[in-house]
Amino acid sequence: RADGELFGKLWLSEADLDALDGTQHIVYTMRSATGAECFFGVSLSPRTYDVTDSTGRLLAMAWPEADPGSQEMLSQCSCGVSSHAWQIRLAPHADVSLVLVGLATIANLA
Repeated sequence: RADGELFGKLWLSEADLDALDGTQHIVYTMRSATGAECFFGVSLSPRTYDVTDSTGRLLAMAWPEADPGSQEMLSQCSCGVSSHAWQIRLAPHADVSLVLVGLATIANLA
């Protein structure tokens, strides 16, 4: 915020890394200063993200455009350096900045 007030907090709220079906799932919770919460679910294999609000409404989904090391990904990067490209789908009226900041932060943590 412009006045230096804390916008919110983000923390790891659930980690199921040894699921019986072999999937790995992590949930991060973000709570704003006003008390509004949203949840960032991360599936690790394959890596996908889903963002829901406190009522369970899906706000956004994100998934890699191609495997980071694949030939398809390398051919899409004009700079010749391996890069990650993501597709992000947002629900109508979803807060784009909240979703993008949360995804960027979590991508650096996970």
